[in-house]
Amino acid sequence: PDDVAITGDIDESFSRDFLRALQICDVPQFRPGQNCKSPKVLASTKIFESSPECVWKDRRWFHPDAILGECVDQIGDAKLHPPTNRDKWNH
Repeated sequence: PDDVAITGDIDESFSRDFLRALQICDVPQFRPGQNCKSPKVLASTKIFESSPECVWKDRRWFHPDAILGECVDQIGDAKLHPPTNRDKWNH
């Protein structure tokens, strides 16, 4: 229930500090047992073209996304890829 999935392109990433905050802070979107309608956080990032020196001014990009792990398990064909047995990790 504490899993968070991160989706984005290879050139889209969260900072180390942001990822650490996801681990230690209580993020309401990531509390277990939600209905999976809006259990995600969108990043708002600057846009660079080819180089860190080429920043697009007045434009933002809303990726990557961090999504509640139990909601990602519901994506796809459950017959081909059954949901993860999350209880096996609880000891």
